[in-house]
Amino acid sequence: MSRRRISTAAPAVDNISSLPEVILCHILSFLPTKEAVATSVLSKRWTNLWHSVDTINFTDIQIHRSKSNYTFNESVYSVLVSRDAAAAGGSHLISSFCLKISYSNHRLAHLSLPNIIKWINLVVQRKLKHLSVDMWNEIENKVNQPQCRYEEVTIFHNLTQLKLYDGFNLAPQVLQQCPKLQNLDLYRYESVENEEDDQENWVEPGFVPQCLLSSLITCTIHDLSDLPSDFLLAKYILRNAKILQTMTICSYGEPSEIERKLLSCPKASATCRLLVS
Repeated sequence: MSRRRISTAAPAVDNISSLPEVILCHILSFLPTKEAVATSVLSKRWTNLWHSVDTINFTDIQIHRSKSNYTFNESVYSVLVSRDAAAAGGSHLISSFCLKISYSNHRLAHLSLPNIIKWINLVVQRKLKHLSVDMWNEIENKVNQPQCRYEEVTIFHNLTQLKLYDGFNLAPQVLQQCPKLQNLDLYRYESVENEEDDQENWVEPGFVPQCLLSSLITCTIHDLSDLPSDFLLAKYILRNAKILQTMTICSYGEPSEIERKLLSCPKASATCRLLVS
C-alpha cells in the first residue's frame, strides 16, 4: 500500500505584488509600454497599474507596410485614451515620451507624421518633461526628417530635456517651442555627403529661443561634422545661451581643431565649459 507524501514546502509568496504602488510604477517605467501593459494580466492588483506609469516608451518599432503602420498608430492611441479614461475625470501625468520607429520607406513615415504631432500635442498637456522622437528610414539608411510646420506643434511649457535626431538645421525652430528646456542633445545620423548642399545653406535665424536666454544648462552635440553649418549652430548656441554651464562636443574629427574653432567664439555665459572628445 503506497503512502502519499505530504508536501511541507511553504506556499509561494508574491513579494513583488505586495510592494507599494509607487514602487511598482517606478519598476514598470523601465519597460517598453507594450510590456508594461502586458503586466495587467498578472493579477487583479496589476490590472490598472500601468495607467499610473509616468513614462510612455515605444522603441524598436519596425513599420514595413501600411497595415503594421495602422496597427501601431491604433496601439498608441489606445494607450493614451485608456490612461485618461482610467484617471476618473482627471489625467495621469506623463513625464517622458519616447518614440523610436524604423520605417521601410518615406511614404510610411510621411503618413505617420500627423499622428505623431497629435500624440506630442496630447502628452505635452500632461506636464511632459522629457521628449525623444527618432524616425529612421531603413532603405536610405538615415533618419527620416519629414517636413512639418512647427505651428502645428504646441509649445512644450514643461519640457526640460530634449533629444533631437538629425535636426541640426531645424534646431532653432524646435527650441523656440521649448521655453523651459534645460538639457539638449543633438544627434547627427545623416550622410554628410548627401546633406552637404542643404547644410551649407544654413542661415542663422533672426530670433533667439527663450530657453537659450533663461534655462538651457547643458548642450551635447554628437557626431559633429566638418560642415560649416554644424559649427555655426554650435557657435549660435554659445553666443546666445546665457546660463549654459557645459557644451560637450563628440566628434570623429580632430578634438584640438574643433576646440580651436569654438574657443574663439564669444560666449553669453562666462561660466560655460567646453568639452571636446
